[in-house]
Amino acid sequence: MSRPQPTLLVTLTGRDRPGVTSRLFSGLSAHDLTVLDVEQVVIRGHLVLGVLLACPDSPDLTAIHRQVAALADDLGMNVEITLGSGEQSRQRGRLHVTVLGSPGDKVGPVHIGPAKAEALTFTRHGRYINVIVRNPLADPRKYRAEFRAHGLNVSLKLLPVSPSIVGTVVYFGGTGTGAIKVITARGRCFTGGGGSACPVGLRVPVDFRGQADLVFGRAARAGERYESTASATALGEVLHGLRISGKRVSVVLRMLRRRHVTAAEFHITTARGIGKLVSAIPGSWYVYTADPWAAGQVMLWAGRTRHPAPALEPRPAPVPSRSSLPAPAPSATSAPAPSGT
Repeated sequence: MSRPQPTLLVTLTGRDRPGVTSRLFSGLSAHDLTVLDVEQVVIRGHLVLGVLLACPDSPDLTAIHRQVAALADDLGMNVEITLGSGEQSRQRGRLHVTVLGSPGDKVGPVHIGPAKAEALTFTRHGRYINVIVRNPLADPRKYRAEFRAHGLNVSLKLLPVSPSIVGTVVYFGGTGTGAIKVITARGRCFTGGGGSACPVGLRVPVDFRGQADLVFGRAARAGERYESTASATALGEVLHGLRISGKRVSVVLRMLRRRHVTAAEFHITTARGIGKLVSAIPGSWYVYTADPWAAGQVMLWAGRTRHPAPALEPRPAPVPSRSSLPAPAPSATSAPAPSGT
């Protein structure tokens, strides 16, 4: 008779804020765990998040507890971890699906441990092939190889982005891509326009012979810097609802600490009009705006004056006289110009 599988119930409570669930899943991704159930309730801005996890016979409870406790401390939340056994994911009644992880995560149960062998799944539906992203952290070369195995010339990458644009299409280009459709699922990603339809895959015609390049935004792992961002004060970002423009640096830093956010870098403009990143500036300087940097971190744009100085107008280059122009180089018609990559 087989032993019941051990389970862990992780319960986080505290003030609701964007990115709690994605940061929890990112923190647990180093362990071989499977999500059996997720429940969350928000009452008057207070979040209660419960995640039921299946784990191996001998889970490293110390490491898991340390990881979750550090996350809860960083978020200013309380955490409780309870060990149990034998629970199953819910299979009854009407199912309402909310996407809480990265695009392509499986639903009920969802494995959040080491990557599986397949990065994509391909399903034929009439004249189309539905392609679903299963592993949003896979090497882009693996995506390309799996597309190539199905006769498709598609390049797909997923980049770490700030919370409000997780699940959005960062770039979509190529030839003949008008026939490719994006498969979306209603979830907890927020676009700049306030939408919440998250791309989770592609619908590609079976006779597609073009070439496509796509980049999706995914949730960043712990300590990973964002490669594309919205404003730090946008809906879904760490500073949403805060007015920071024109305030002194010392005041804004106190506002950040109350949200458990730090300033990773400061962007300033030198006297010669050159942008520069520095690690510290006087508290008497002023903040202009902020960009997300990584989970719990932002970059502040700041300067000595309350409002940024107007951009320096570039001086037009002198136009050389005809007599000063060099003689034209011989043409090399036999050497084709290199194509861009």
